[in-house]
Amino acid sequence: MYERRAAGVPVSKIARDLDVGAQLLTTWAKQWRDRSEDGAIPGVVETPEQELRRLRRENQQLRQEREFAKKVAVYFAKESH
Repeated sequence: MYERRAAGVPVSKIARDLDVGAQLLTTWAKQWRDRSEDGAIPGVVETPEQELRRLRRENQQLRQEREFAKKVAVYFAKESH
């Protein structure tokens, strides 16, 4: 949607193409924009700082998942003996 708006396509046309109301589409866009920490459009432009924060969060989550998987493997290894 943002690329089409930047190209000058009216919200009403985009809403018709998506088969939703223009007001609803505007509300969704505002909610999506508001979720971003600095007002940037999520998923469209990511600064190096934003990318680093995102990757660090993902890395932490993956580490936690790996540790959990190790504990589960140990538990089931003990149970099978």
